[in-house]
Amino acid sequence: MSKLVLTRKENNNNNNENSSIIVHDKGNVFLTITVIKINGKQVRLSLESENDSVSIDRKEVFQRKYDGEE
Repeated sequence: MSKLVLTRKENNNNNNENSSIIVHDKGNVFLTITVIKINGKQVRLSLESENDSVSIDRKEVFQRKYDGEE
């Protein structure tokens, strides 16, 4: 199991490149997570995958689709 916990500060230069996280397996990129905006206690994230076989769902949507099986 892999886990990464981050604390990010607002990036005032509007360069989100340094505010991205790459999820990969030995260089094979599955997902890019980017901090789009921080507004007070609210953070807006973008989750992107160029791989058509990768689905991105909120947990409750995933559970509805697969009857709670993870």
